[in-house]
Amino acid sequence: MKKENSTSFFGMLWYFTRGLKVHISIVALLAVLADLVETFNLALLYPMLSTGFGISTDSLLLRESEKKKEWLCTREMSQIEEKVSSW
Repeated sequence: MKKENSTSFFGMLWYFTRGLKVHISIVALLAVLADLVETFNLALLYPMLSTGFGISTDSLLLRESEKKKEWLCTREMSQIEEKVSSW
């Protein structure tokens, strides 16, 4: 009986990348880190852009931050009014 050559795809891949495994893993790690940085960049810029362009948002997180900003503004205004009235 003749043995059939049954090399798997991953076996061939392992053979052809025998000297590059460390480099490939470093590039894959850098790609994941770059994607995370890009995700955080988008998450931080979205509220500023949506406010600047007047885009309405229905996100719970953004609504809560808007409420907090309004509360801080009213608190600061009341403190300013108290200082002005004491003069």
